[in-house]
Amino acid sequence: MTVNIYTNGEYLKNNENWHVEDSAWKALQIIKMLQRHAWTPGSIGEVGCGAGEVLFQLSNNYRDADCEGYDLSPQAIEIAMSRASAHLRFQSGDIA
Repeated sequence: MTVNIYTNGEYLKNNENWHVEDSAWKALQIIKMLQRHAWTPGSIGEVGCGAGEVLFQLSNNYRDADCEGYDLSPQAIEIAMSRASAHLRFQSGDIA
């Protein structure tokens, strides 16, 4: 039996901020790509959203987009829920 560090809390214990410090750079790269292709999304989904900061920043940039984040870790989703809004939602579970 494999222990899943993402669901049992071990990953959060070793990464208390769930790498939020990298989120601004990641979101900017996505925004640049979308702008380069002149595409304004109506919806944005992120699988493995972690603490939800990348999706939060994208939702702030694309205010008309319906955004949904998914993560296997209930601990990550608990953190992400502080970023939730009417057009930004998070769900925990294995989407496979």
